[in-house]
Amino acid sequence: DAIAIWKEAEGHVLPDEEWHVASYYDNIRNKVKNLNPDLGDCVKGYDGIIPTRMCTTQLRGRTEFTPRANPELTSIRSVLNKNGYIPTVDEAILYNGPDVRNPMFDIPEGQVDVLAILNNGRKVPGDDTVQRQLTVQNKTIIQRRLDGNEIVSGKGHQLEHPAGYCDGTYNAICKRTASNPCLLNGHHDGRGGLRFNEYSGWIVMTIPKVKEGLIMIKMECWHFPEEVPLTEGWKSVNNERSLLRQRELKRQPPEYCENFHFEFAVDGKVTTYNLKQFKEAKMEIQRVVEVVTLLDDPSFEKDNVEVAIRMFGCGNTKVFSLTHIYWA
Repeated sequence: DAIAIWKEAEGHVLPDEEWHVASYYDNIRNKVKNLNPDLGDCVKGYDGIIPTRMCTTQLRGRTEFTPRANPELTSIRSVLNKNGYIPTVDEAILYNGPDVRNPMFDIPEGQVDVLAILNNGRKVPGDDTVQRQLTVQNKTIIQRRLDGNEIVSGKGHQLEHPAGYCDGTYNAICKRTASNPCLLNGHHDGRGGLRFNEYSGWIVMTIPKVKEGLIMIKMECWHFPEEVPLTEGWKSVNNERSLLRQRELKRQPPEYCENFHFEFAVDGKVTTYNLKQFKEAKMEIQRVVEVVTLLDDPSFEKDNVEVAIRMFGCGNTKVFSLTHIYWA
């Protein structure tokens, strides 16, 4: 169909309206929003696992997974409130500018050159490599006193994220680092996240436009102590005061200690789970996809909601990675 449309277009140049798909996506959203709960597997398959109204609700989100569009605006870091500390990518880009020719990108003989079709009569970016800077700025320090406990942004969160501007475009600079064995592979895939343990302190976020009273996080709960080297040797939150020594855990596998607690705050209300409660709240939607619902209140609506999470009780032996936050 696409080739036929190009063929019939005057001068083989598509008018601007042919490039817009807003009405197409709006049609999909409206159908999902009004979907009969008896149809499909979402409501029936995930009842009791996630709030089933999520099946028909448009969600917003932030993640550290790549590739993603507008990476500086769609990262979890973009909604963080940090006490003068924003986790950054450890590895440095080895070089900038265009790469040498990669023969794997060549059009096979006899095949359709889609880029040549797109270039016909239109001004499109050339072969200059896209060079952009991440612009996540420091946010206002967040301090709240709730029942005698201060919620202060922590300083011990370890960022796992590929270096560069990984938005999935073929000419963006991504993963050009010393640890990459093939600098020409152009692969942007990365399962990044904010890794944290007890000593990392609170991860505090400001979530905009919460209209449907839904907030959910996705975490990976199987990481190892050495994956947060920032807190190595620390004996307290932010390494700022002395605490009782916590019980040591075996490395294989990374188990929960008996005194494990997970705590989150939504708009000033703090909820604390012990180990049993956390395991009941943490739902596995599918393999390696574990989510925790922080808010499910249809009557809740607020433009900017402070959301904070932390763990305590296991020192630096238990490590999570916050990879996504969803809300509506």
